[in-house]
Amino acid sequence: MSKAGIKYACVLKNGTIDYTLDQLLDRGGEGEIYGIQNHPELVAKIYRKEKPGREDKLKALLKQNVQCRVQGIVRLAMPQGLLYANSKMVGYVMPRVDTKLKLYKIWREKDADKSRVFPNYGWHHALQIAYNLAEIIDYLHRCGVVIGDFNPNNFVIDPQNGGRPVLVDCDSFDISDPDTHQHFPCEVAFEEMAAPEIQMAGTYANAKFSEASDNFSLAIQIFRLLMNNQDPFGSKNIGINKPSSSANGSGNASILRGECVYVRHVPGKIIPQNLLSIDVLPDDIKDLFVRAFSYTEVTAIYKATLDNRPSAKEWKDVLEKYAVQYSSYVLTCPKNSIHKYSSHLQQCPWCDLETRRKKAAPNPIPFGKKKNIPFTRKRGASGLGMPAAGSSGNQLINTSQQPGSNNVFAPGQPRRDSKLYLALFMIFGIAGGFLVNEIFYYSSGNIGSLDDYGVAFMIAVVGIIYGLIVYYYTRDKYMNAIDSIPWLLLTLTGLFVPGVIVGLFITVVYAVIAVISIVVFMFCFCSAACRSC
Repeated sequence: MSKAGIKYACVLKNGTIDYTLDQLLDRGGEGEIYGIQNHPELVAKIYRKEKPGREDKLKALLKQNVQCRVQGIVRLAMPQGLLYANSKMVGYVMPRVDTKLKLYKIWREKDADKSRVFPNYGWHHALQIAYNLAEIIDYLHRCGVVIGDFNPNNFVIDPQNGGRPVLVDCDSFDISDPDTHQHFPCEVAFEEMAAPEIQMAGTYANAKFSEASDNFSLAIQIFRLLMNNQDPFGSKNIGINKPSSSANGSGNASILRGECVYVRHVPGKIIPQNLLSIDVLPDDIKDLFVRAFSYTEVTAIYKATLDNRPSAKEWKDVLEKYAVQYSSYVLTCPKNSIHKYSSHLQQCPWCDLETRRKKAAPNPIPFGKKKNIPFTRKRGASGLGMPAAGSSGNQLINTSQQPGSNNVFAPGQPRRDSKLYLALFMIFGIAGGFLVNEIFYYSSGNIGSLDDYGVAFMIAVVGIIYGLIVYYYTRDKYMNAIDSIPWLLLTLTGLFVPGVIVGLFITVVYAVIAVISIVVFMFCFCSAACRSC
């Protein structure tokens, strides 16, 4: 039932005001968007259901030192005040964003909505939008805000203000209350954008979103902007039959494995035919993609890998000259004025791409003729895939067209159970105690004496404790890993690490005893010398 005409009390930072809802503007997964009478610059989001902790998070959002407008232009649809009815929080007020042009429509090579807004859209527009996107993400990071969910539905393009991206659905941000320091995590993500450490967490609610995970997602969005909607982790299999993505319903396999064929050699995979090469990009932009995507499944969540990802500020600084002074760095094709490309190239890559496509397909289906199916949001899981231009192999699939598809990340459904992993740690931990004991006494010529097994039991206990600690910190990674072998091999460390630990402990104990003995001896010696004098 429409709530138009209902009056709500709005609690702002500096007081309270009554707002009356106007007509219904939109519906979403959590609630409805209404205009506000006599306030055309604002809209109200009214939730359908209550959610524990939501009011506290929205209050924390209001405390963030974040400006919704930059030079008078709305860049963030952040809550400006909370709406109450009968002392119960029912929604919030935010700046009105009239544009509905989603970011993913800008990615697409051919899109009717994009063509209406940007009839002569070219690569220079992509550079400007990428720069503006990096700028707003950098601003939020400097304010201590982590975006978390980079669902393309959360980014709309304002055509009236230079194609600047506007972030909506800001109530999902990952923030902390500046007064109480209570943390309010992001609990949703978009699989095709989520960093490997986020997908390995098992559930998005348990994931630790950070600036580093934002930087990964930002790099994917910029890649799609600059590379004609190509998926950086899309590839074509050549001889190795591996699942293309989201194997067993546990995340995007290519992202988890680090299979970006544009920046490193991936055995058995190549760039799909008739797509752009990363060499069409200037070296400074290309180098940032190399830093963001040149990892493997083993190094995916190493601290060095996360730290090496270019920040939003780095993207902004590199893209600025191409966006602001693009006439010095971007050339116009002499054959087609819409074609724009980097000045380091000798020929137009878009003309070359069109030529290659014509040769590969004598009667090609014109790009953009397929029905555009909009993204839908699915809370706590991935949304729909993004149809990449001409991709194959690991092409992202629109799951609404694939009934029963298992390509969507299913939180709480890991690839395997952890019982075997724990059992091996326990077995090798216990066996390691007796193995080290036998090796020690074999080398000393005293085998199997019952009195010798005290050391074995001590090492076995340390082995059990060691196994439990390592299991606790690596269990989720084992359960969600594409390849379990490296993690199973890790359990073998239980055979020798506890012995090393006990050996070091005994060595330290003997060293301490030796030092104490020397100190006592020297004290006694000095005392005796003093008495003799």
